[in-house]
Amino acid sequence: MTSTTALTYTCVGPSCAWPTATRATSCHRLDAGDRTVLVDLGHGALQALRAAEAPLDRLDAVLLTHLHLDHWADLVPLVWMRRFELGASAPLPVVVPEGQAARLRTALEALDALDVLDWIALTELQAGLPPTGVGPVAVTAVALPHSAVLTVNAYRLQVADGTTIVVSGDCGPSDALPAFARDAALLVLEATVPEPLAGHLTPGEAGAIVAAAQPGRALLCHYLEPLGGPAELAIARAACPDVPIAFAQPGERVPVAPRPATTPG
Repeated sequence: MTSTTALTYTCVGPSCAWPTATRATSCHRLDAGDRTVLVDLGHGALQALRAAEAPLDRLDAVLLTHLHLDHWADLVPLVWMRRFELGASAPLPVVVPEGQAARLRTALEALDALDVLDWIALTELQAGLPPTGVGPVAVTAVALPHSAVLTVNAYRLQVADGTTIVVSGDCGPSDALPAFARDAALLVLEATVPEPLAGHLTPGEAGAIVAAAQPGRALLCHYLEPLGGPAELAIARAACPDVPIAFAQPGERVPVAPRPATTPG
């Protein structure tokens, strides 16, 4: 891939733990030239991807931030569709956080879907390691708090010219995320709840993270249907008036321009 390869982010699913009539749950698409990586694949994401005519027969990889269903439920139908409808023969690379491959196997066994493991190339990505090549991007991860038993990976994805996108997954307030996302061209992070709730961010808390990270711009996702309006956006922007912030909309495509990147601290 050359340094002139265009990088585009598409919000496939901005909804929280359940889909709505118009919004799939968590799914983010990154296109680098003619190559595509997905981050998360929640309920309704596969239908949205098909409606957008995404190249599902030649995906480079799916990176899962964690194994709550609203972040991976459509992995099973995606794999079956690729195998039986599209005739894809190469295993689909799937990345999960360290220690979660066994959790995925247990979940697939409970769903009577262990055959999915025959058609994916499953790897764990440990937080804090040097960049790992995943399809067209170099990926690093940081572990963030989410529940009492589960951390999530936020992913920093960088292409050859240094253009960087950070996708947070679900998390509570953390000093690690601003440091990890410092100076990214685009930061995509959750703003799930109107009032503080363990393991999630309010619009104000999300705005504070954006202020500390200073990305080129920020998109808020994983939000409840009643949220995402002017009042909530005003709260996020008040916490960070100097970085453009918006609520991600389904199908929204964002060209991501090169921006000097620094090594996450």
